[in-house]
Amino acid sequence: MSRNARFILNIVIVVAVVALLAGGVYFLTRPEEGDSLGEMYTDDDKVKVFSYAADELTGVQVTNQYGSYSLSREGGAWSMAGMEGETLNATALDTLVFTFMNITSDAKVAEAGADMSVYGLDAPTAVLTLTTAGGGRTFYIGSQTPDASGSYFNTDASEDVYIMKSYMVDVVELTARDYLTVAEGLSAESITAVTVDGPSGRLAVEMRPEGPRDQYGLLSYWNLTSPERRSASNSDVTDRLLTPISQLESGVSGVLEMNDENLSSTGLNSPEYTVSVTAGGGDVVYEFSPVSGEYRYFRRSDVNYIMRTDSEDCAFLQTGSYDVAEKLLAMIDIALISEIRTSHDGREKQFDIVDGGGDNAAFYKDGVQLDADEFRDFYGKIVAIAVSGVPDGPADYSQPPAPEGSIEYVLTDGTGLKLEFTGYDERNCLVSVDGEEYYTVARKTVDKMFEEIDKAFE
Repeated sequence: MSRNARFILNIVIVVAVVALLAGGVYFLTRPEEGDSLGEMYTDDDKVKVFSYAADELTGVQVTNQYGSYSLSREGGAWSMAGMEGETLNATALDTLVFTFMNITSDAKVAEAGADMSVYGLDAPTAVLTLTTAGGGRTFYIGSQTPDASGSYFNTDASEDVYIMKSYMVDVVELTARDYLTVAEGLSAESITAVTVDGPSGRLAVEMRPEGPRDQYGLLSYWNLTSPERRSASNSDVTDRLLTPISQLESGVSGVLEMNDENLSSTGLNSPEYTVSVTAGGGDVVYEFSPVSGEYRYFRRSDVNYIMRTDSEDCAFLQTGSYDVAEKLLAMIDIALISEIRTSHDGREKQFDIVDGGGDNAAFYKDGVQLDADEFRDFYGKIVAIAVSGVPDGPADYSQPPAPEGSIEYVLTDGTGLKLEFTGYDERNCLVSVDGEEYYTVARKTVDKMFEEIDKAFE
């Protein structure tokens, strides 16, 4: 769950209660005319450290473990420094205003001069500054209390130690992203092409929007275009690329102003990965920094700020061609094929196909017409060849043997695809796709395929 989701779940529930009570409590406990904004005591003996009316808060600065940000209000409108013009989250802002209207503590925990390291205040985990029309106060947040009901704090006005309730500390721990309405992620369904450029080279996939989208329930409508060209797996492209790309913005835990200093400090002046996405007819380019701790920073070409997300949300950047490739060799729609040429043990065969996808399809072997249903059944057996993996080194032979067999598909547009099978080890054959060695196939699968070809239509 993202920090923003946790915020909504844990904080918004209390907003209504805080909002209803804050106004009444303020007017019951607000200082008299001329009083300072310092320490006061309410009727129920709670220590009141700071208070304001909802419309008096004009500025907020926060530094916590996730970074720093500054909010200001002018003429009733809030803005974030460095993000002027960006839309802010109204619910988060209301929560901020009402949460800190009355900062009280059940008791004073320690007097000024005590050992601040006992309370984690020698090196505060967070700093909150609230500015109002009548003055301001800075709060230093230390360690959590033993019962986890809150955290210790003191202020710039006094080193006396108090306890800030946990729901207030939760708001201090929010990030700039929680107040910024981050651009919506791209819809996975709208993405038609993805290219990932990184240290290992390029991975590129593109959709064939006009189909065909099924044959035997397996045909891919995605093409892997780099580093090799072949069919890609519909499910693997969706799971490994489209879905994580569409969810990038929902995992954003921080935002930074787009400037030279931040580009340099985040590593985005020299991106490690560039991802180009075509979605809804337009192009969006993402740039990703090297991993920094548990995070990566990224920028998006159509927004004017830098975003940060967990590095695990960017795992898709390491996707390889085999991860998304169709694990069935040559899943080509029969409607796209004009010839199939096979060679095995010195025997060569040629199958000719006329209008393979039409009602009047005709199929021939060495010039002799074949039964259409029988040929389609045969084609299904030789085309659905499962890949077993990728070669992890040279074949277990001192001299590569000659191909044990091959299948060549000639398409109706004149292009072709040739698969050649050679020995790799005792259990697998190496598959060469148009002369490039990419995959291995179980030897028993290859033997069964050529057995089907050799006995077909004899």
